[in-house]
Amino acid sequence: MVSKKIKEIVNGRVFRNMSWLGSAELVNRVFRLATTVTLARYFSQKEYGLMAIIYISFEFAFVFIKGGITAKIVQTDDESLQSVCDTSYWINWIACIMACCIQCLAAYPISQFYGSIDLFLPLCFCSLTYLIFPLCLVKTALIERGNKMKAIAFIHAAQSITASLMIVGLVFLGLGIWSIALAMFFSTLLWTVVNILDTSWETPKKVTFQNWKKIASFSKNVLGVELLNRLRSNLDYLIVGKFLSVADLGFYYFAFNAGSGITMNIVNTFVWALYPHLCSIRAEPHKFKLEYFKNLKVIMLSIFLVVMLQSSLSHFYVPIVFGIKWIPAIPVLILICISVVPVSLKLVSSILLNADGKPEVSLYFDIIYTAIFALSILSVVQYGVYWVAVAVLICHSVMSVTFSMIASKKVFGSAL
Repeated sequence: MVSKKIKEIVNGRVFRNMSWLGSAELVNRVFRLATTVTLARYFSQKEYGLMAIIYISFEFAFVFIKGGITAKIVQTDDESLQSVCDTSYWINWIACIMACCIQCLAAYPISQFYGSIDLFLPLCFCSLTYLIFPLCLVKTALIERGNKMKAIAFIHAAQSITASLMIVGLVFLGLGIWSIALAMFFSTLLWTVVNILDTSWETPKKVTFQNWKKIASFSKNVLGVELLNRLRSNLDYLIVGKFLSVADLGFYYFAFNAGSGITMNIVNTFVWALYPHLCSIRAEPHKFKLEYFKNLKVIMLSIFLVVMLQSSLSHFYVPIVFGIKWIPAIPVLILICISVVPVSLKLVSSILLNADGKPEVSLYFDIIYTAIFALSILSVVQYGVYWVAVAVLICHSVMSVTFSMIASKKVFGSAL
């Protein structure tokens, strides 16, 4: 009986998709490890903090750029696909130009806020990256919609490897945080070119906004959820950087990156593979429910095992791989690593609601979730980064379990 279930899982589409994405991620981790080690040994805590701010700015902008449009293209019916794609293409241009302008305008205030004028030019340069995205965002969504995870795995690996190699090389040349900005731009350019070559969809010849209301109705909720997710993912960084110091932010960012970097990439791989699969079977209620809970169990068990392994080995690999100066970060690293388990549950539950066409449920819950998360961190930040990590773990655990029960009840009519 057990062997039969294992065989069903292994032969399933989701598992095959996860295998492709997981293989690509394994290759990525080898190169990212070299990057992480290089940065840990060559960057000071302050430089690590400045790097965190660059990445945070990019991630917030990318949420607005991508929004819920990709999710809508994956979820839409075949009859509306062409018009949704054409309209999405022009909406992407509007969003990307706005994101570029806003980040350029915000670059100086951000550098002043954190007391480092060195941030100004790298932030402005990174904003140019956003003007590349409209060329391929629709094509990327169509590849995902077609469940072409083999292609996605290749593209993702190519971009990640290029970025990692560039960062290491530029750091050795002494370019500091400019290494991050330059690698970000040129690896995105490569990602765009490969995406364009991988699908035959042609960009529309004329400007059209047909079905924009349908896109906006779905996307605004997904965008809200993604924005709040991104805010929660970075809120602790922002608070630590402001109320403690940029050096403390670098210390905390290292612990977070080393603690959750590997596991969150695995989580994102699972979620990435699961969403188009659930969308493709949402018209079959029994199969939809069966596939969701089956994959939920597989994902949570896999993440739990990886987290336990990484946490138990952290005292050994941190000083050897990253250097003895990061040993004080190990307790924070372990707490952050464990927090990936409840975060995974939350992400999978959100995917369930999106696939079932109920992203607004996630949005309403996430507004409350984010407010509680912010208050939790603000209440302990004065005691240092360790207690920030404790607050992060407790808040994620309580809110994620609650959300999973709500999502299950909204979709299937019964709690987990």
